[in-house]
Amino acid sequence: MPRPRNTTPSKSLEIAVPITLRNQVEQHLFSEALERIPQGAFSQFFCGLASEFFNQSFLDLAPYIANTPVGVHVVRGPKLTIQALERALKGQA
Repeated sequence: MPRPRNTTPSKSLEIAVPITLRNQVEQHLFSEALERIPQGAFSQFFCGLASEFFNQSFLDLAPYIANTPVGVHVVRGPKLTIQALERALKGQA
């Protein structure tokens, strides 16, 4: 039985990563049952990470922590969580 056709068009992307990082990803994706990395595993892995990144918000805590330079303490999380945290820090919760 053939695989179902992907309804979302895709385009190949070639990137270079440090070999140590590639080894970690390969170890993570390796299937003991198949004795190899499954087809499409790299795409699923990186698409999942990219989607997670773009669905999150960032909040710099510098305005809330005295004498803290911008960019030193930055938190990341789901947009609703970051909004709730920011309201709490501003005393609006």
